[in-house]
Amino acid sequence: LLRFDVSGITAGSAIKRAILSFHVENTLIVGLSLNTQAYPLKESWVEGTQSGAISTSGVTWTKRQVGPDLAWTTPGGTYASPAAGILTLSFGAATQRYWEVDITPTVQEWVDGVRANNGLLLEMAAGGDVALVSSRESLHLEPRLVIGTQ
Repeated sequence: LLRFDVSGITAGSAIKRAILSFHVENTLIVGLSLNTQAYPLKESWVEGTQSGAISTSGVTWTKRQVGPDLAWTTPGGTYASPAAGILTLSFGAATQRYWEVDITPTVQEWVDGVRANNGLLLEMAAGGDVALVSSRESLHLEPRLVIGTQ
């Protein structure tokens, strides 16, 4: 689960480009490629203590908030289709670098108020493929959202 605050962008602003970037630390790709879909979430969620501290009081795979327990409608959260973007890592893809996904239409919907900004659910296809992506707790390697409005 991933969410960026876009409230600083004036409603109605034209989003020219919105690029979501992930630092991929390592992978195990057993097929031809690994696909990760980024879906817009339909439900709000609470991350830990909302201060970045490690906590058991925040979102999990089965709960969007713990204490009081608020279950997701479906495990991992109810999300909208189609995907906002798809990250594809091909067999033998380089690691220890950033990979990018264009999610411009979804960010435009957030800014326009067409869709609530509940963030994104990243979902990998079932199988033996694995990718370790740096989280926001990884200093200087956290996910990024770069938005261009001009």
